[in-house]
Amino acid sequence: MSNIQVTHDTDLNNARSESSIAINPQNPQQIVAGSKKFKNITSYDFTLATAWSSDGGMTWTESAEIPIPGWEGISDPALAWDDSGNVYLAALPFSKVPAEPNRVGIAVYKSTDGGKTWSKPNLIHASGGDDKQWAAGDGNPASPFRGRIYAAWDDGSSMRFARTLDHGNTWIGTGAGPAGSILANDSFAPEINVAADGSVYIVWAAGNEIKMIVSTDGGNSFHPAASPAKGVTTLPALLPNGSFRVHTLPTACAGTGKSVVVAWADYREGLSRIYHALSNDGGASWTTGLSGQPVIPDPAAPTANQHHFHPQIVSDPNGVIGCAFYEFGLKPNAYLIDVIMARSFDGGATFSEHFTVTDQPWNPTVDAPWSNGNPNVTFIGDYFGLDASSEGFYPLWTDTRTGIQELWTERKYYLQQAVLFEHAKFHGAHKHVFGAEPNLNADDDGSFNDLVSSIVVLDGKWEFFRDAGFKGSYGTVLDPGIYPWVESVNIKDNDMSSLQLTGSVGLASTPHVILFEHANFHGAHKHVFGAESNLKAEDDDFFWDRVSSIVVLAGTWEFFREPGFNGHNGPGLGPGIYPWVESVGMHNDDMASLRPTSFEKLASVPHVILFEHANFHGAHKHVFGVESNLNAGDDDFFNDLVSSIVVLSGTWEFFRDAGFNGSYGTVLGPGRYPWVEAVNIKDNDMSSLRSA
Repeated sequence: MSNIQVTHDTDLNNARSESSIAINPQNPQQIVAGSKKFKNITSYDFTLATAWSSDGGMTWTESAEIPIPGWEGISDPALAWDDSGNVYLAALPFSKVPAEPNRVGIAVYKSTDGGKTWSKPNLIHASGGDDKQWAAGDGNPASPFRGRIYAAWDDGSSMRFARTLDHGNTWIGTGAGPAGSILANDSFAPEINVAADGSVYIVWAAGNEIKMIVSTDGGNSFHPAASPAKGVTTLPALLPNGSFRVHTLPTACAGTGKSVVVAWADYREGLSRIYHALSNDGGASWTTGLSGQPVIPDPAAPTANQHHFHPQIVSDPNGVIGCAFYEFGLKPNAYLIDVIMARSFDGGATFSEHFTVTDQPWNPTVDAPWSNGNPNVTFIGDYFGLDASSEGFYPLWTDTRTGIQELWTERKYYLQQAVLFEHAKFHGAHKHVFGAEPNLNADDDGSFNDLVSSIVVLDGKWEFFRDAGFKGSYGTVLDPGIYPWVESVNIKDNDMSSLQLTGSVGLASTPHVILFEHANFHGAHKHVFGAESNLKAEDDDFFWDRVSSIVVLAGTWEFFREPGFNGHNGPGLGPGIYPWVESVGMHNDDMASLRPTSFEKLASVPHVILFEHANFHGAHKHVFGVESNLNAGDDDFFNDLVSSIVVLSGTWEFFRDAGFNGSYGTVLGPGRYPWVEAVNIKDNDMSSLRSA
């Protein structure tokens, strides 16, 4: 899909830049975006403005104006959510234009309606030296400090810190001290990150060194970590052939367990390149050496005509690390900017893929504000936004393709999927896997431990292990494709206990049809990925003369009444949904073999998979377009029995009662939803659903 425009303006003076984006950890459909909004681009006169989305970033609405009583404007947006559906904006108020020498302090706003409106500001600290604030929320269910919001900022070269324990009503520093505790005396641009266990990590630039401190007691105290990197070559004030200002600002994220990944732009090679550092022990040590490693290694590194800068790095709920940054250079004959994203599927050890997010590059000289009123230095922001949820990664960047600096985003979701089969040639029971599966012997989903004989990789690169916890690798990484016998790809039969993603490389080019036992896609189902000469095979005979509805996801297929492709049963069918075989000239309950005759792209049909248990465990059911009654007589297993959902395509609405009654008020787009209550759907309560 094409990039999504977030803001829409007609006045060149209303340029937008320096953005922040935050996704509600309790509801990934709720997103707030913020940025500077200029009033006059030549005098560096601006304030902050926000926009909100309630449909996972597909559409956006401008928020009500943010109040600035007695100030000229506010600067440097930083957004964070708590655990109760409140979102906070940390802002830097100033009293005159231009803003730099007239800063007032740090103000915090609160929105209780998803960013539609904002409270009056709470000035939590007052100093003319305050600058470069950042904020982060702890919405992690496993954290003992869940609900806290943390803020850090510079006051001259001193790093100050504040936190709220009561959803923004009051703010304190470390211990019982007032907001504004000093944590360091050599700080530039601190950034806060919160791990799943509640640990707080703050990184900042100290000259040519990246530093970090850690709190394990909810911000009550901090201790120093080992330095992520030394010997950093900071960026020049302007990149070659560019007129916009740049800085070396570190960014970090907490991954799974005690892992932390830090990224920054480095000029050590005579061009701007993104480097990263990885710690697997909460910052006690770093695996990447004294000065880090490139995010994009040679030979894929940027050339002399391309500069990578302004990185932002986050982790999604499954531990996939995403790093987004600007790329500036000749494209092909003008100096333009693209947004690039790199992703790591091994916790930040390597970034095995990178791709361009923007569907066209943009020109940083168009509608460019003068930095602090200086016509020789322009402004595109000192950073841009990035966040992630179960639905994917959301960069938020400045873009001038309309002739005005506006905000744009893209939902870079990915639904890597592998299907495991009990027997060879995709026979027997099957299990869908959409991300890291550490234990095929989990209590609520144990039927596939040591019971995999064939595999279809529908999307992504996957690694497989003989033991739980990703131990005992077979040394096999499979790209999208069909693998009818695991031992032919060096995986021992009936021996697998875990699997995980190592990369994202696109859909498998394979025909794919799903056969259903009853009409309207009810009852048991069977996936077929190629010629199936006998539905009465000894290890897979359930569907012999037992097919009443069909979904063709890819390819054109022939169907036969007898084994061995004898006795045509109706016409060939291309991609589409066929809820009753007799309506397309086929005999009901009369199929014995089938085969593809060509390959065509996947059918564009709404498709969702419901799972019995959380994290996509247990039994599952495919739904295409509409399901008015999960308690239907021929298919009642899933009534009041849905705990997790994967939306493969389309936008879906869900209901507690049959006949689309009792809406939960939740509309979900493509993505993985490992626990329905996180998106406001009651567990074990759903009775109908439909494409919205």
